[in-house]
Amino acid sequence: MRASSIGGMETHNFVRALQHVAGSLQPSRLMRAQATSQAAQRESAEEERPAPAGAAGSASCVPGKKPYISAKWRKRTAVAGIGVASGLAIGLAIGLTIGQTLTCPTGSNYVGSANRIGTAPALRGSLGCVDTAAISYRQTLSSTIAGTSTGTTTVNIYGPFEAGFSSAQPGVSCLGTQSVVGGIDTYTAELMIRNMCNVNSISLLDTCGDHANPRHFHEMLTNCLSGQVASGHSTRLGTSGDNRGIYGFFEANNTYPVLDVCGAHVGVTPDSNGQPVVHYHSQVYPPFFVGCYTNADATMTPTQCRALFAGCSSAAYSITTAYGSGTYQRDCPCWDPTTRSNVPGATGTPGYWPTSLRLPPPPPSTG
Repeated sequence: MRASSIGGMETHNFVRALQHVAGSLQPSRLMRAQATSQAAQRESAEEERPAPAGAAGSASCVPGKKPYISAKWRKRTAVAGIGVASGLAIGLAIGLTIGQTLTCPTGSNYVGSANRIGTAPALRGSLGCVDTAAISYRQTLSSTIAGTSTGTTTVNIYGPFEAGFSSAQPGVSCLGTQSVVGGIDTYTAELMIRNMCNVNSISLLDTCGDHANPRHFHEMLTNCLSGQVASGHSTRLGTSGDNRGIYGFFEANNTYPVLDVCGAHVGVTPDSNGQPVVHYHSQVYPPFFVGCYTNADATMTPTQCRALFAGCSSAAYSITTAYGSGTYQRDCPCWDPTTRSNVPGATGTPGYWPTSLRLPPPPPSTG
């Protein structure tokens, strides 16, 4: 049984993004932006109201429609020291606003930007794109590995989080009056729904790890995008927004790489001509592909990662599955590589996950 997700990108780190950009403005432009912010601050006193249906920025965002800017976001841009109009113009002008979703091409490889190094990717949109070679590789595999439900050409790689689930969505009508809130990774959300419905066969993702419309990946559930070279290292499956490569589960000699909080490390890859490079690996635990765009030497710490996302400052949320209960910080993609928790101070694996270690699937036979 499959379930679809609700699309839409949240911009929890909107203020940080505008502050970052405003710091690079020339004084005259900054003065104009600050003047505009005074008007925005006055407007922020109006009562917060929901976005009109179909307005850009709402869950049912429609391309081409004028963005709806609520009082809450007007206030946040004022706090950032620049006005709403200036902030939107800046973001559109540079095209690299922190948290901006990527546009993945079809038929060619995505080219990212080093300007994103050390920043926060989108929480509800593409943060990487599948390479054409990986798509071609997927199409050589059996349906038990590659999946066949809606084709095998998915290019979008999303972060770990979903926007929430309710009984109105396909495949999870068993939820009834219950629901799963947004900002929870797909693995954990699936365990929650299975517990609520008392049905262990529910899957939120298709065979390969993609789902929904527009089609996108949250996880790689099989080795459907990445093979292995003679050394045992996984082949490249995609490109991150910071233009670093994303590879499969394995390091050389079929070992599992030691990764930083973003999911990256420095090492030789099959296509780096023998030179160590920063690159990401897919993982069976969140953040699955990329949690954050790591720093120059892939040494991002949980504390540094948490500073990039407003969700990491929110109150801990209680989660219960068939395995137990524990706390979770929604929309905080900064899982400690040791404890596998995204809550500061955690001393072990979250109680809502199985105690047995979740291992990557074996690589598909190419013989």
